[in-house]
Amino acid sequence: MRLLFCKEYLKDLNGAAAARRAGYAVKSADSEAARLLGIAAVQAEIARLRLELQSRTEVTPEKIVRELAVIAFSDIGDVIRLTADGAAHLDFSDLPPEFTKSVSQITVETFTEGRGERATDIRQVKLKMNDKRAALVDLAKIMGMMREAVDVHITSDHDPGELAEASDDDLRAFIERRREAVGGAAPAVSQDVEVEARELPIGGTVDVSKVDTGRVKPEERGE
Repeated sequence: MRLLFCKEYLKDLNGAAAARRAGYAVKSADSEAARLLGIAAVQAEIARLRLELQSRTEVTPEKIVRELAVIAFSDIGDVIRLTADGAAHLDFSDLPPEFTKSVSQITVETFTEGRGERATDIRQVKLKMNDKRAALVDLAKIMGMMREAVDVHITSDHDPGELAEASDDDLRAFIERRREAVGGAAPAVSQDVEVEARELPIGGTVDVSKVDTGRVKPEERGE
């Protein structure tokens, strides 16, 4: 079942869904996914399958960056022409070679405007571009110009000073250990751990003042 889980995981990178599709019980899919993804052999198999998939599809980081760059730096002005009266219309007669890669949708509508002898057939072309901002953000992340910061709210028995001085990587590792503990022995922290990712320029920091390290009350433990 582990091999099947690895193959299913690569479809959408959703651990719980992959566990369900691989045949694990629906109720324990989340905990099984966390457990499996924490096993070195499973991670190695996922990495091997990913490389195999890249080889078959010839998808490389360079190709991904190149395609994102086409979208990120596309300019709708390349196909817009202005008439003498200031009206704008689309002109595809001199289309840049890769411009179509930046186009999400082209819609052509034909209708009649006016009545009788004044009726005029109108042909309207609408052009929708791919999301330039999303492509720019993806490129910035790949190039290391932007990273994700994590806001964490944790209720823990740990010493407040210990978590207050923790690095970003330490906090992430702390959360991962908590996730792996779900469904097993009594967890070190409460089961309510909220993580919110946001985009920050490189060099940004996590506000550790938002980390609540107050001790868990006995009634919250069910004692």
